[in-house]
Amino acid sequence: MRLIKNPWIGKEGYNCFGCCPTNPIGLQMRFYEDGEDIVSIWHPNLRYQSWINTIHGLLPAEDIGGDSQDGVALSSADVGVHAFH
Repeated sequence: MRLIKNPWIGKEGYNCFGCCPTNPIGLQMRFYEDGEDIVSIWHPNLRYQSWINTIHGLLPAEDIGGDSQDGVALSSADVGVHAFH
């Protein structure tokens, strides 16, 4: 996999909840090219837990949708959501 450089880093006003690495409450996701796929591996910590070993439902939606201008369209079959370990 090859890391995709985030073109917004260093831009004034950039504070995306999904991918800004300096947003202290954000997901701080990074994206990779894997053949024809774009992949993000995200390991939630306990601040995103809504109940014991359960992630809040809006966070997986941010993982797969985020900003509508990115052109991503995924079905639930494309996404794997795992419990906290």
